[in-house]
Formats: sequence, structure tokens, C-alpha cells
Amino acid sequence: MNLTYLLKDVYDPMFLKQVYESAEVSVAELGAQNDKEGEPLRLTYHNKAEYKKFTKQLGLMDDFRVSSVSFELIFALDWVVAGGNSD
Repeated sequence: MNLTYLLKDVYDPMFLKQVYESAEVSVAELGAQNDKEGEPLRLTYHNKAEYKKFTKQLGLMDDFRVSSVSFELIFALDWVVAGGNSD
């Protein structure tokens, strides 16, 4: 089994490319993205205050220390719109 794609020098650029090519949306737009369900979307924050605002609006843990377990301050998660499919 070839797992070389998981090597840091291969995986990191591939992951970052996918993140930054994804559509950037606001928190308000996130719930209205039913037509994009299953597609990668990106919420961007620039400081701790914006991060805390996002997490409060989304009902997520607002402890900024979780950033220590993120990759490049990127949190990957699956967002399922109420009433949507959750494959």
C-alpha cells in the first residue's frame, strides 16, 4: 500500500491548496449553502475575537486553545444543514 501522499512534504501543500481553493463564505451564508452540500466551504477569521464570534454563532467550542491541535489554524469539519443529508 502506497502511503507516500501522507508525507508532510506531499500532504501539506495538497491540503492547503484544497482549503484555499474552496469557496469562502460568511457564517450567515453557511446555512444558506444547501446547493453546495458536500462541497468544501471556508470560513476565515483573522483574530481571536472573530474566531470567538464564529464559534458562538455556530455553537462550537470557543476555547482558542483548540488552535494548538489544528493545522495552520485550519479546522476541518463536516457541516450538515438541518434537514440535509448526512452520508
